[in-house]
Amino acid sequence: MYMELNWTISNLESYINYQGHDDVVFQVFWVLIASEEANGKTYTVRTSDITKLTLGNLNPFTPFEQLTKEQVVGWVTNTINYPALTADLYQNLQQQINPTTVVQAPPWN
Repeated sequence: MYMELNWTISNLESYINYQGHDDVVFQVFWVLIASEEANGKTYTVRTSDITKLTLGNLNPFTPFEQLTKEQVVGWVTNTINYPALTADLYQNLQQQINPTTVVQAPPWN
């Protein structure tokens, strides 16, 4: 089985000017969707968050208009506990694929 991850960066919040640079990103709004195919069906789990970046030394600096999705996702994964997040997504997918619980209506309805 294989879990596929799909990142969406919905917004970037930036300082207009910071340490002599324009449009310095300090906060990333993101969505991560994990999916896996099993038993002829695609299962998905979605999570989203806002990640505040530690700016520190801005050398080298990438101008805002030259940022790539891969670079920004790298900032996020280096800031959050990415292994724990992906493990949780995987566990949630496995619970959907092989459920151990079920929600049922009361038998008297």
